[in-house]
Amino acid sequence: MNVDFTTPRVLAYAIFAIVACLLAALFVVPIPAPNKEMLGTVTQTLLTILVAAAGFYWGSSLGSREKDNKGEVVNVTPPVQP
Repeated sequence: MNVDFTTPRVLAYAIFAIVACLLAALFVVPIPAPNKEMLGTVTQTLLTILVAAAGFYWGSSLGSREKDNKGEVVNVTPPVQP
């Protein structure tokens, strides 16, 4: 069964675009002094989400998914030596 799931791809690109727009806004929009710490925390959280999404979609999970689709089986136990 070969099904193309577009949702992870769309979410990964959407998260990337949102974070890029927010980071660009940091250089344009003046931030009030009391809000800078909160904005830093929110920015760090969004970057963490971006890294997780990128790691899932473009990282090792993508390779595992492609390997599963090909039907390849990987033997992770070493052969027993006599």
